[in-house]
Amino acid sequence: MTGFELAVAYLIGWGWRRAQQTAGQVTEAVDAISETAVDRLRAIAVSKIGGDSALAALDAECSKVVDAPLVSDRTKLRVQLALEEAADSDPDFKAQLLEQVERIRQADGQSATVVGAHGVAIGGGLFLQGNTGAVVAVNIHGAVSTGGASNPPMPGAGQA
Repeated sequence: MTGFELAVAYLIGWGWRRAQQTAGQVTEAVDAISETAVDRLRAIAVSKIGGDSALAALDAECSKVVDAPLVSDRTKLRVQLALEEAADSDPDFKAQLLEQVERIRQADGQSATVVGAHGVAIGGGLFLQGNTGAVVAVNIHGAVSTGGASNPPMPGAGQA
C-alpha cells in the first residue's frame, strides 16, 4: 500500500469521524495524538487540493452514513490521483504529506485500515462489538497472518 493510498484512508477516517461528531454519535475516546496528526494531514491535503471536487465528494460521501464510512472506489481513486498529481508538481507538498502519513502510522502502532468496496483491510489489532440490535459478522477470504515467522506446529503425541 502506498503512502497516497494510506493518506486517502486517513482522510476517509477524518471525514467519518467528523460526521459522527456532527451527529452526536461519538461514543469512544480517540487518541488525541492520532486525531491531531490526522487533522494535520487533512490541513496539508486541503492546502493543495482543497478546491478539488474529489475532496468535496469524499466529504459528502463520508457524511451520508454515520454508522460506517461508505466511500465509492471511484471517489477514493479521484482523491488519490489528485494527491499524486499535486505531489508531482510540488515536491515540498509530497514530502509533507508522506511524512505526515508516516507519523500517523507510527502513532497508530504501525496499524493501517483501508476501507474497500467489499470489506475492510486492517493491519494491527481488531476488536468487534455489537451494540443493541447490531449484528457483527466476519467473513475471511484468503490467508490470515499474525506476522510471525511461521505457524506453530500442530498438536500431536507428546504435546499438550
